[in-house]
Amino acid sequence: MAISPTYTGQVYDSSTTTAKTTGNTTGMGQDAFLKMFMAQMTHQDPLNPMDNTQFTAQLAQFSSLEQLTKINKSLEGISSLPDALAQSQALGYLGKAVTFSGNQILATDDQVSGSSYTLASAASVKVIVQNSSGQTVYEKDLGQQTAGAHDFQWNGYTDAGKVAPNGTYTLYVVATNSQGNAVKVSDQQMTAQVTGYKKGTDGKGYLMVGSNTVALDKVVAVKQVTTKTASSQTSDSSSSSLSDSALAYIKSLLGLSS
Repeated sequence: MAISPTYTGQVYDSSTTTAKTTGNTTGMGQDAFLKMFMAQMTHQDPLNPMDNTQFTAQLAQFSSLEQLTKINKSLEGISSLPDALAQSQALGYLGKAVTFSGNQILATDDQVSGSSYTLASAASVKVIVQNSSGQTVYEKDLGQQTAGAHDFQWNGYTDAGKVAPNGTYTLYVVATNSQGNAVKVSDQQMTAQVTGYKKGTDGKGYLMVGSNTVALDKVVAVKQVTTKTASSQTSDSSSSSLSDSALAYIKSLLGLSS
């Protein structure tokens, strides 16, 4: 059998070399695998060259390694996807009013978060607001209420008539029936306008409401904020225009010059 001049160098046992190559590919980098494969092809026994089956198997191994490398890189990118999605979601909340589970009232210079709760049955209701030290700063008897959902908006003033300092307050809803027995209060939620976003030391995302924070996983609803000032200005402007038109019409009927 004629020997092709392409195959030169030392003679190796191809079966042994193949086995070693196959056994050492675990944990081997793509470049190292390719170099070993090319070395094996260069130094294989010209009298007993690698057959098509072996060659195909080696290429399949290389292809698998390359795919695994690409998958690993893709997974590295995917691992950061949840954080990116959370940040994108949080940015969409900026300037909007979010409703979140809990009984924490957030008070800032610009707003005091609204609250809601659900009564299991009709009851006489009293609300109590306490500061972070557990001191009662405000309480009010809301009277008799029916079963179902109800809203409460604290005005941000203490019982002494002073503006409560900025911070987080706890709202307690005490409900009793006509027999004086406690009525279950559930689904307490708060609503406040989002002013910012930050990532906590625990790696989770938090919405900023003034200097206070709300965990993203606590948000149950989000809606646009209605600007009362803008509405008021629009209403005043419309009323003014209407008054001017009416006055001009009356003057025209009376033959008075404008």
